[in-house]
This record gives sequence, C-alpha cells and structure tokens, in this order.
Amino acid sequence: MKFLEKVFTIMALIGVLIKLAGLSGGLPLIALSMICLSIHYLLCGFFLFNDIRLRDCFKRSSYKEITILKILGSLISAVVLSVLIAGILYRLLYTDGNMMILLFTLGVNVVFTASLAFIVSIRHISFYKNILIRSAILLIISACLTIAPSKYLDLQKKKIITEEVSYSGKCNKL
Repeated sequence: MKFLEKVFTIMALIGVLIKLAGLSGGLPLIALSMICLSIHYLLCGFFLFNDIRLRDCFKRSSYKEITILKILGSLISAVVLSVLIAGILYRLLYTDGNMMILLFTLGVNVVFTASLAFIVSIRHISFYKNILIRSAILLIISACLTIAPSKYLDLQKKKIITEEVSYSGKCNKL
C-alpha cells in the first residue's frame, strides 16, 4: 500500500519536472498519477492508515488493535485526502471555476489539518501524525497553487480550433 503511494507521488513529481522542462507529456502524467493517488486514498485509505497489508486484510489478527476511533478517523481521512487531491488536480487541468474549487478544498484542508494538529497535540498518537504529515503536504501544495497566478503556471486555457469534415469532403471550421 505504501509502495503504491510512493510510486504515484514520484510519478506526479516526474510529471511536474517534465512540465517545467517544457517537454510534452507532463500534464497527462500528472493527471494520471494524481487520479490514481486519489482513488488509492479513497479505496485503500483505511488499510493504508492502519498499516494493514492488502494480503492480510482478510485475517482477523490484523484488526486486533484497531478501535472505533481509528476506523472513523481513517475513513474520514481517506475521503478528505482524496477530495484534496482531486481539488489540486482540478486546478492543474484546464477547466473553468478551478480557483473556487481550489479555495474550497484549501478551506477544508485548513480545518482538517488544524483539527488533526489539535488531536496530535493532545493524544500524541502516531496514527494521527502520519495523516497529519500527508495533510500538511497537501496544504502546502494547494496554498502554493492558490497564490500562484495561472499565467506563471502555464495553465491558461488554450483555444483549439477544431475542424469538422462533412460527408462532401469539405472542411468546415466550427
């Protein structure tokens, strides 16, 4: 589980480096890796945060030390982190209203990270520290994307002239 998380994160970083180098293919690599990471958190977040290997998920011994609070915390964290990654991805793609979605996910992330920091300061549980680290990293990324103008990120919409070929063989511009 943690291996897949590292692979998807490294793929996203490689996509950013390709994009910054001006080569083609960086944006699809970023999109693919972040979509996979978001789905990974959503579907396997419970197992990831509770350190349960996928091959051990059907063994009763894997769930001995897991309390109801850990179950709720890991499920809520999985959904929130998945939504945060989707918000960052929404900003990186060429869509309308991307700043409003990013601001919403930034607000959710600030509240989530602050509540996790409060829980960690009271209870000192390593379970919440791992989630807090992931959430803080996503908070920094989304804050940087919020502050940075889109012209510096090269995320402005590009008009694409499409052509429609009629059955008569003529090319009609739309």
